[in-house]
Amino acid sequence: MIQASDYFRQFKDSQEITEKIRKNADKLLSKVCTLLSLIPYETKLTSGFRSKKYESKKGRSGNSAHCTGEAIDLYDPDKIIGTWCRANEAYLKQEGLHFEHLSVTHKSEKREGRWIHLSTRPPPSGKTEFIP
Repeated sequence: MIQASDYFRQFKDSQEITEKIRKNADKLLSKVCTLLSLIPYETKLTSGFRSKKYESKKGRSGNSAHCTGEAIDLYDPDKIIGTWCRANEAYLKQEGLHFEHLSVTHKSEKREGRWIHLSTRPPPSGKTEFIP
């Protein structure tokens, strides 16, 4: 089970973490932990909350769902979680979860560079599986 302390880890003392972000993260973690209980696979958190300041340093816009507590990345080198999500899109839709297309998250040749991105923020397309 992924805890809020894990989700916020390196940014736990950030002034950017508002009550709304905490509520978003609680909602996300509840849905993700329920989803993970349905999949017989051990994973780990690779990216949770990110501050806008951190995103800016990385050259990103700061509009990421990670900055609002609405997205999480999980280690999924063999596409176990991703394949399950594809096969169970109706469940994800019902739960209000979205995931990035596996062609985006599995580009790396290295196993440690592959993940699944899950979000409670609908993409502009409204699709369950999306390309950002």
